Amino acid sequence: MEYSQLGEGILLVDTSSILDCPPTVTLDGVEYHRFMDRLLLPVTTDRLSQPQILTINRWREREYLSDPQFDINRSVKKELARFIGACEFSRILEFGCGIFGINQYLPSKIKYFAADMDIEAITYLKNNGIKAYHVPDEYKEIEKLEVDCIVFLFVLHFDISDDVLAVARNSIRSEGVILANMCQIEENKRVLLRDRFYRHGFCVKRLQDDEAEIKNHEYW
Repeated sequence: MEYSQLGEGILLVDTSSILDCPPTVTLDGVEYHRFMDRLLLPVTTDRLSQPQILTINRWREREYLSDPQFDINRSVKKELARFIGACEFSRILEFGCGIFGINQYLPSKIKYFAADMDIEAITYLKNNGIKAYHVPDEYKEIEKLEVDCIVFLFVLHFDISDDVLAVARNSIRSEGVILANMCQIEENKRVLLRDRFYRHGFCVKRLQDDEAEIKNHEYW
């Protein structure tokens, strides 16, 4: 298997070796976890450090428009955007938006807000006219938004802090809803995360996506 160093202990598998790469592999005594087809992580996604997440973000931005694996990412966003457009939501907040958020697929009548811990992504969004907030520096501003829908897409497999859940609860209207998807992490961790949502005052309904190309993909 051919691979190179991406940074922060993360390995990048050569495209010629993708079919030879198992879900987990031990190299030089370190157990790696396959992520986004071509990445090998030295820890599970919920244990990634912020520098490691930023390293992944920069790689994903370079590959997003050309790598076929991200077709699935776009299809999920389009599906949820259609659902949001069919509802009467008028103000949407997306946590963990990156630079390729769901906003590009939303009806123009919906007011969109973005939040991310990646300052480069937030700067990019602001420069493109999007109301974006840096996490955790702008928690107080986020809590004033009074949105009726919060979106978490391809982020719940990372370490979601109780602070983020508290801010989400404080920024959403009483009749509002959270829309999210879940992949990558094991069932016991999903249950623990669901229980944390409960403790912050949310009700959680899990819907298995039987048609997804992603293994164990579900909507919350």
